[in-house]
Amino acid sequence: MRIDIRIEQIGGRGRPVIFFPDEVEHNRQILAFSEADGTTTASRSYMRGCKEPESPTEMSEAWAALERYSRRMRE
Repeated sequence: MRIDIRIEQIGGRGRPVIFFPDEVEHNRQILAFSEADGTTTASRSYMRGCKEPESPTEMSEAWAALERYSRRMRE
């Protein structure tokens, strides 16, 4: 399973979103997860429009989001 973490801009603030590009739904959208929205779907073009984590802060937030997602899936 491939995982791609990007930063989406909502209200001028960046937040990490975990995309699962290999998990395609019936409507050709891919699975995604954010703490604000939970598990959802998104288009590949939306994923590509979100920037990759670049700064140390963004990298740290991306890893923390992945850890929280992992913990949530184990519960």
